[in-house]
Amino acid sequence: MKHLFRRLPFVSLFLLLVAAMPALAQFDCPQLVIESLQAMGDNCTELNRNNACYGYDRVEASFYETQPEGTFTEPADRASLLDMQSLQTYAFDEETQFGVAAMNVQANVPNTLPGQGVIFLLLGDANVSNAVNPQTIVPSIDTIPVPVAVNANLFSEPSEAADIILTAPQGELLPLDGLTPQKTWARTIVNDVVLWVHTADLVQSAALNALPTIGSSQRTPMQSFYFSTGLGTPRCNEADSVIAIQSPQGLKIDMTVNGVDIRVGSMLTLQSLDENSLLLTVHRGQVQTTSGQLIHANESIMAELGVGGNIVRWDTPQAITEEAYEQGTRVQEALNVLARANDWREYDVAPLAPPEPTATPTDMATMTPAPGITPPAPQGDVYHIVAPGENLYRIALYYEASMPAIVEANQLPDPTSISVGQRLLIPNAGSGFVSIDLPTPTATTADGGATASCSNFALIYPTTDVSVGDTLYQWTAVPGATRYEVVFYNYEGILAQTYPAQEPQIYLNTGRIPTGSELYWEVRAYANDTYLCVTPRSGKITRYEDQ
Repeated sequence: MKHLFRRLPFVSLFLLLVAAMPALAQFDCPQLVIESLQAMGDNCTELNRNNACYGYDRVEASFYETQPEGTFTEPADRASLLDMQSLQTYAFDEETQFGVAAMNVQANVPNTLPGQGVIFLLLGDANVSNAVNPQTIVPSIDTIPVPVAVNANLFSEPSEAADIILTAPQGELLPLDGLTPQKTWARTIVNDVVLWVHTADLVQSAALNALPTIGSSQRTPMQSFYFSTGLGTPRCNEADSVIAIQSPQGLKIDMTVNGVDIRVGSMLTLQSLDENSLLLTVHRGQVQTTSGQLIHANESIMAELGVGGNIVRWDTPQAITEEAYEQGTRVQEALNVLARANDWREYDVAPLAPPEPTATPTDMATMTPAPGITPPAPQGDVYHIVAPGENLYRIALYYEASMPAIVEANQLPDPTSISVGQRLLIPNAGSGFVSIDLPTPTATTADGGATASCSNFALIYPTTDVSVGDTLYQWTAVPGATRYEVVFYNYEGILAQTYPAQEPQIYLNTGRIPTGSELYWEVRAYANDTYLCVTPRSGKITRYEDQ
């Protein structure tokens, strides 16, 4: 892979060096960039959630509806993200100085946390376009008190494997503000700390049922966005172009970047490498993709772009270079300027320790190939985390490995049944694919003992990315089946919608299937009311606007 890490030094760590430099005849690029960032701090105080700030010249914004003349045209101007369609900052030159803008994005940050949300900084030639339909925004709510029915454990994450932080005694009122999509966990905020409680431990009431879903495909303004940064050479290193994002400490945020969902608990930077790829670098915390990859602090990952600028493939995370580390240090300092101006103490943090001089080998347990893409397979013994839509055959084929060896190494009692999130040892990856004879699914029909064979039951189209609009979804027929159900899942693998079909095909408008920008699908076969079998679930499919 070609690595294109560019230096991004541009903040106050260079103040002493800059002060010692002789004055240039016309302009001092590093000093002017520093002055632009300091001006941003002065101009963007009291930056509330769901608002953007014009930090310093030159910045432009577009809106969904016509705004009064002069809206968002001068430094220190504010605009609501509910109205904003896109935000553009401009590269350094002698006339426009250095474009800087800031956004405070609500995302899935609880209302009760004091003030701050997810902080975006646009520096130099950078563009962010909102991808959230204003008509579909579900407003966040203040907390609703719900009593616990038993002594209830409060977890750090919505998972039994997470740490137990507190225990709420029976009868105590917990302030809740949302449920997971499966409605099995509720989010509570105790002493400004986000915790999770089993809904089964709560008193079932109308108040509990009134809580909105969080962490689903619903998004607040700019929680889903497309971005690009300039590709040209800046006038000076300090004036390079980048987008920085920082989430509140201790809170993981769901976001959609260029059509693909990620979970952010960190400070990261985004840059365009060229028209067909981008670079995501984590400088603090970690980022998780929906396919299971984890990008840790001091790691970078390149993404390949497809139609409409959508991410179609993540590469393997790599240890960042020394130059990339310096970039993160200086971006953090720029974020600290804004944090100090707004008294966001939890954002004002010290730089990370430098990375080790040699890269740590990547644990394959954090990696899952993008469905439909076949990058070079790893070699040797590796680990794999099962993603939605995968089966043992598909995993062994990707790793060019032996299915019998995987079954034996993991002591799988049933090779046809593996679960999402399961960690599999893949012995001797790259040694060559070896199949295995799996049981042929069969079922008895309702009319008198005839056997319906599901051995060839499979999806035909689409199995890769599909354009928004009317699409013919097709699958192979099952002898003896009288009807089918076409089932769609969202990016988290959660059931989104089911459509009935009498024949092994159906026309659907992909843009109206409520899954978000990514989906999985499968088909279930029935003989009247008797369930017969189901196809293997598709890999992840990204839907895009046809150009």
